[in-house]
Amino acid sequence: MKAFFKRFMVTIKGFIIGSSMAVPGVSGGTMAIVLGIYDKLLAAINGLRKNFKENAGFLIKFGIGSAIGLVALYEVIGRLLDIFPIPVSCLFFGAVIGGIPTLLKKIKPEKVTASFCFTSLLWGVFGVAIVLGVANILDILKLLGVIGADVTSLVATTGSITLANVLLWIVTGLVVSIALILPGISTSHMLIILGITSILSMPLPALAIIGISLLVGIFAITKPLEWAMNRFTRPTYCVIIGFVIGSLGDIFAEYIIPGFAALGSVWWHWVLTLLVSAVLFVGGLLGLLYLAKFSDD
Repeated sequence: MKAFFKRFMVTIKGFIIGSSMAVPGVSGGTMAIVLGIYDKLLAAINGLRKNFKENAGFLIKFGIGSAIGLVALYEVIGRLLDIFPIPVSCLFFGAVIGGIPTLLKKIKPEKVTASFCFTSLLWGVFGVAIVLGVANILDILKLLGVIGADVTSLVATTGSITLANVLLWIVTGLVVSIALILPGISTSHMLIILGITSILSMPLPALAIIGISLLVGIFAITKPLEWAMNRFTRPTYCVIIGFVIGSLGDIFAEYIIPGFAALGSVWWHWVLTLLVSAVLFVGGLLGLLYLAKFSDD
């Protein structure tokens, strides 16, 4: 019974991670670390050749749960964000912050020194800078004159099968694989930047090429990432914490700030929104802290 529960928990954790990936600013990788399954996922991917049956079974159970979570809640979460942008965003904002203590435990030293704090802060700032750069890559490229001011997405994923489009689809798959694997980088926000607003509306050749490129990217990045997390644990997790903190800007920019602008001047709208948002923020924070207790299950 205990063995069955442990196998079932892999699917449940996959469901939670899959649903979190539907929210701009929330990273499935961070959720995987909080739930204690991230290291196991990297090990399973990297160990497919050595123990294919066991690792493939683990990945299939996780994949089923994450796919169900993503498909089942993608439209629901999107609709709720459209109707109640501030309260729902505060729920996920609290959830993101609630995941930080678990990350901090990964770098807890035997002795805290000034040098430790300073270098850790530098690595964290570096992580924040990377996420902010990725989130604003369109504006940066426009500012540098690399792309035109009227461009609204980095990569077009529709059109006929031409060499240019095939190369763009390959790049898309590789970029999405990085967003999927690296904690703190929102996959849904990256898809928006790339121009993928609806996966179901994309042409079949594009889906196939992006899917293959995605798998190649995942297998290519997991090995060096696992090595870095084991060999350079503190710098790697400090950068990841920077990713997580930087991703909070997506939630503010996409929903919270526009939501406040749309509230109007009716005072009780503001009071009710702030009250509900505060309750949901605390709920998201405590919910993630509670889920962290199952990290060893």
